[in-house]
This record gives sequence, C-alpha cells and structure tokens, in this order.
Amino acid sequence: PLVSVDYLFLSPKGVILRGESQNRWEEPPDGCICVLAGMCSATQALFAFAVPRKGVDADGYAARSLADNVTWLGHSRVAVRSDNEPAIVKLDESATNLLKLEGVDVTVEGSVPYDPQSNGAADSAVKRVKGSVRALQLGLENDLRSRVPFGHPVLTWLVEHVTDIISKYAVGVDGKTGYERLFGRPVREEGLEFGETLH
Repeated sequence: PLVSVDYLFLSPKGVILRGESQNRWEEPPDGCICVLAGMCSATQALFAFAVPRKGVDADGYAARSLADNVTWLGHSRVAVRSDNEPAIVKLDESATNLLKLEGVDVTVEGSVPYDPQSNGAADSAVKRVKGSVRALQLGLENDLRSRVPFGHPVLTWLVEHVTDIISKYAVGVDGKTGYERLFGRPVREEGLEFGETLH
C-alpha cells in the first residue's frame, strides 16, 4: 500500500495557501496553521494533523504523529510518498525510523519531478481536508453564533476530526468507507456534531 502525504496551510480567511509559492516557507506564515495531510491508497482512509512547522520539529511531534497514523492503517509493509521538498523528506525519514522500530517494513519514495499527478492521492487528501475543515468551521461558528478566533486550539482539533469523519462515514464507489476497508466492518459508534455538548 502507498501512503501519500503533503502539507497545506490554513489561513484566517479560509483561503488555503498551497502550491509552489509555499515551498519557501518552513514556518507557517503569520496567522496560518500548517497541516500535514495523507491518504492510504489501499483503503482511501485519510488522516491530517496540525504541525508547528514543516519538517522535523524540536520535540519530534510531527514524526511521531505521522508514524502513529501509518501504524493505525495496520499495514506490515508500506511505502510513503511525498514531493521532493527537503522539509517533508526529512520528516518522512524520521517517521520511517520510528516505524521500523515498531516492525513495519517501510520505504520512502519521492514523486516524479515535474509530474503533479504522481502524488495525486496527496492532492486529493488536501482538497478534501480543506473543504471539510471550512464547512465544519462555518457550522461551528453558526452554532456558537460567534467567530472562532483563528489560532484557537479547537481548529487544530477540527483538522483531525474532519479526517476521522471522512474515513468513517464517506462511502466510496464500492459502497464501503475507508474505515470499513481498513477493519472489515462499518463503524459502530454514535457520532456527534463537532462542538456539541454531551452530558
């Protein structure tokens, strides 16, 4: 199975800054949240999480989170693909070392230079994450009847929640969800709207 990963930046106005111009940024631009998104080719399961910066951070959070998400997919052998940007290559190598310690046979491969389709699964993950984050953010703000300040921790939680929802409930052309392809059964938990109060 192939796990494709890429970065995106969420900005306060809901505009997602992405593409060649973002390659010069290691730290997120002022007021933006840096997110790593990924998709598994075998199951179409998504994952995404906010990171402090591109590449490997001081406490190893990004590498550990990437390794944990790949482990969650349950593959004993896997390939991780990203573009050839130095920051994400370093992150892939760091996560690979952690995965190998857990007994996962993992290889890292870069996308084909000058061929944007060679990492198309990551592009698809980025588009699905950005659209869903914006929709759920607007829904939360509507329920609260207030704006959520950009940079509030709830937005970083929202990023992870979005991919959880997509993987568990978005049905593919085969009639199955990513979760169902992964675990062989549909999800059996009751879902709540993001930000809902539970007593």
